[in-house]
Amino acid sequence: MKSPSQRAIAKKANVSLASVSFALGSNQSNQEKLSKATRDRILKTAAEMGYQSNPLISTWMAGLRSGRASPPKATLGWINDYPDRDWWNSGPYNRTLRESAIERARELGYTLEDIWLPDMAGVAPEAYVSKCIPILRERGISGVLLPHLDYAARAEVEWPDCAVVVIGKPERLHPHLHETRQQPDARQTLIHHQVNSDFFHNAALAYRSLATAGYRRVGLTISLDHDMASGLLISSAVETETRLMAPDRQVPVFRHKTPLEFEGLDAWIRKCRPDAILAVQAETRK
Repeated sequence: MKSPSQRAIAKKANVSLASVSFALGSNQSNQEKLSKATRDRILKTAAEMGYQSNPLISTWMAGLRSGRASPPKATLGWINDYPDRDWWNSGPYNRTLRESAIERARELGYTLEDIWLPDMAGVAPEAYVSKCIPILRERGISGVLLPHLDYAARAEVEWPDCAVVVIGKPERLHPHLHETRQQPDARQTLIHHQVNSDFFHNAALAYRSLATAGYRRVGLTISLDHDMASGLLISSAVETETRLMAPDRQVPVFRHKTPLEFEGLDAWIRKCRPDAILAVQAETRK
């Protein structure tokens, strides 16, 4: 269905074209030029007619108003809500994930801009998005990538006028992780596009690569949180590969309770004597 023009909306709502532009635009000062009743009538009429805003046009108009010499770039936002701004540049997994996103965006004609939002822990999902949207509009960004977001619920709510892709699966969609955690509410359906790692294939590939390199006893250390978040695919892949080995090469998986608690790891190493260890997080080596 074709979105109606603002002129058609103005005619049906019996208002001026400028009033429709003010009501449907993202400029708050323009919106405040209208009475609440007029703006509400225009928004209701637009919704009934199936109007959908075009954020790219809004971006272009914002560029004209600001007097920028160059046309606005097609930009996507990489939402980073970790306290450490360089978190996505640390460690091979984080760095590779972000660099791959930058490369793919470039191939499609986009630039990827880091949107750093520290101190957002505990902010309700809707409030979180409300803080982000003005930043995105100011920068002319109409599409965002949500990479893990510390497994937060902001991936489960609407982002107005934004195309959204979620990397990973929010922890709230794993209600079985810990019985002591607060139970998730009824909103458990991921409403945005999602991409995720092929955990089983990646873990099996890592195991086989070490075996091919000559390591005879390959072990896996993984927290319960990380394993459950992968749907148990990481440990399942390693256990499958292990069973294919001779008995003297089989090493049981070591699961620790939380990502940063490694109690029992030293005892596991002494008992099982792995000569190579697969670990989900870099802190394991410490």
